[in-house]
Amino acid sequence: MIVNMVKKGNPKFMMNIPTLAPIPETNEETETCNECSILKEEIKILKNKLVFLENIVFKGKYHDFIYDSLCSPDAFVDIISITGEKYTALVNIKTTIYKLKKSLEKKYNFEWHRISLLFNGQKLENHRSLLGLNIPGRAILHMTVTTDPFHFPPLDHLSKAQRYELTNDEFLYREHALKRDICFNREQKERKQNYEEHKKKHHERVLQQQHNPPA
Repeated sequence: MIVNMVKKGNPKFMMNIPTLAPIPETNEETETCNECSILKEEIKILKNKLVFLENIVFKGKYHDFIYDSLCSPDAFVDIISITGEKYTALVNIKTTIYKLKKSLEKKYNFEWHRISLLFNGQKLENHRSLLGLNIPGRAILHMTVTTDPFHFPPLDHLSKAQRYELTNDEFLYREHALKRDICFNREQKERKQNYEEHKKKHHERVLQQQHNPPA
């Protein structure tokens, strides 16, 4: 019956309903609100960072980022051993995995071919460059060393697939270098402008001949 009176909006019944006083906020609730505000700010910062990374990865800027980071005069990578020891190796745009292993050989007195370097869980081949493997400056590599007495140095010979990878790495380097060559880009721009002008003049000349055919 009470439910029906509430549904019908009986004024006598509605007047008898006591109004509840607002419950004051406790210190814990205030602290919770402050924590929520801080978390919202942190989420906003993370979203901005995510947008930045998406622009790099999905808008063709990731390879430029890698190239520029390796061209930096103080470019380096950190190499972490299984025991947690860190070795910082200076690198450049031409650094290969073989060169990194040779520097580790001098540091730890291990034969270079006993050393394996890994990045993102992938074992890195000796002939590849950091640029070709998409490894930027300040990256972290991991190192393992084999103590197998039967281990023997690899054959100093590149397979067809390895030569193809080496050629691709060199092509990638040259393309990035040309992209940043001011003189080359200026010359290419002028050649394109001259081409477009000649093309336009040719088009206009053909149209004029069509409208004014020779008698």
